[in-house]
Amino acid sequence: MSKLFFANFVNELMTTVPGPGHARNLTAGAIRKIWLAEPGDLLVLPRPMDPEFFEYACDVLRLEPRLVEIVSPSGGVLEYLAQRLRQDEVAMRHMRAWVREHPGSEAVLFAQDRPSIALFAELGLGIQGYADPHRNELVDLIYHMNTKDGFRNVARDLGIPIPAGARCQSIEALVDHAQRLAEETGRVIVKFNRGSNGYGNHTLERDQLQGRDAAERVAAFIRTNWAEQPTDFVVETYYEHSICPSVELRVEASGPQELYACDQRSVNNAWRGTVTPPQSMDAATRQSLSTYGARFGAHVWAAGYRGICDVDFLLTSAGKLLATETNFRRTGGTYLETLVRRLTKNFPEERVWLADNGITAGVADFRQALLALHDSGLQYDAERGTGCILTANTLPTDRRLRYLVIGKDFDSVCAWETELRSRFALEA
Repeated sequence: MSKLFFANFVNELMTTVPGPGHARNLTAGAIRKIWLAEPGDLLVLPRPMDPEFFEYACDVLRLEPRLVEIVSPSGGVLEYLAQRLRQDEVAMRHMRAWVREHPGSEAVLFAQDRPSIALFAELGLGIQGYADPHRNELVDLIYHMNTKDGFRNVARDLGIPIPAGARCQSIEALVDHAQRLAEETGRVIVKFNRGSNGYGNHTLERDQLQGRDAAERVAAFIRTNWAEQPTDFVVETYYEHSICPSVELRVEASGPQELYACDQRSVNNAWRGTVTPPQSMDAATRQSLSTYGARFGAHVWAAGYRGICDVDFLLTSAGKLLATETNFRRTGGTYLETLVRRLTKNFPEERVWLADNGITAGVADFRQALLALHDSGLQYDAERGTGCILTANTLPTDRRLRYLVIGKDFDSVCAWETELRSRFALEA
C-alpha cells in the first residue's frame, strides 16, 4: 500500500503562534521524510528537496528516485502546510491526482492537527491507523494532551510521577509560583504551555526572581525572546538529573506497543538527539520506564488515538523518574528508528544507534560534506550494517551537520561519533 507522507512540521499542535526562527528550523529538517519513503509513495514537504541530499538518501536506501514523488507547495514558513496546499493550485492538483491513482492508500501525518485532518477528509484519503474519521472529542484530546499542562493532568491521574509545578496564565502568577518553588531548590524551569518540544523552555535562578521589579524583568526577558507566544506557562521545579530518557509508543487498533526507549541529548533544555537503547540506566529503572509508557499508551489507546507518541522523563540525581511531557505526534526519533530497522533487518545482532548534530565551518555545502564523509571511511556500509549517515541537509539554514551512527555496541558508536565530530570540527 502506497503512503502519502505529510511533513506538517509547522502545525497547530506545536506552534499555535509560529515564531519565524522556530518555524524556519522545523521546516529545514522536513526533508528527512525521505528516509521513510518506499516505491510509489508521495512526500508532501514544506520546502523543496535538495537534489544532492535526495540522491544520497536514495542511494543509501537502494531506492530508485523516479519511484518517489515529491510535492512542495509555495508559501512561507509561518503558514501551515495544509493552508499552503489550498493556495497552490498546481501542488493541489498533483496531490489529488496521486490520491486518485493510488486507491486504498493512506496519509501519514507528522502531527494530527485540525488543518491537516480537514484537508484529508476533503480529499477522501484516510489517515494511517484510523478506520473512521477523527471525532471532535478525539481531536480535542490530542490538542489537550500535547500541551505541558494537559500532559501533567493526565500523568497525575495515571499515577505517573511528574515534577512539582503548576500552570500560570500571567507573568505575575508565573513569578509568584516560581518564587515559592525556587525557595526550596534554587532554580525553576519555565515552559510555554504549548505543544511538545523544548521551544521557549528556560530556567530562572532564585536571584532572578527577587525584588519588587521581578515580574517586570521576567516579562521583558520573555518579550525579547518569545514575543509571539501567549502568556500561558507551566512552571516546574528544576531537578538536577543524570539523563533524560524517553519511551516511544506506536498505538494501533490492536493496542499500544513500545517501539524503543532512549537517552535523549538536550542542549539548553531542548532536544537535539538520542542514544538507543539507553545506556545509563539500571534494570529496575528501565522496567519502570516501560511500565509508565505502557500505562500511558493504554490510556490514549482507549481514548481512540492511533499513531506515534512518546513520554519524556528526567532521571533525577536521586534516582527518581519524573515524566515531563508527551510528544503526541511522530518524533525526532521516529524516522531514525524506522531507518535503522530498515537498514539492518537482515542482521541478527541488535544494533545501537546514536543521533545528534553540530555546527561546522569545515564544509561549504552538502556535496563537500559527503566527500569528506567518504574520505573519512566512516560512511554507512550496507555489508556491515554499521557506520555514519547524514540525515538531513540543513547547512544553508543553520550550518549544522546532522548525523546518525549505527553500530553493534555502544563503545564503537561513541568512537565513530568522536572521530566524525573531530573530522568535521563540530561544535555544540
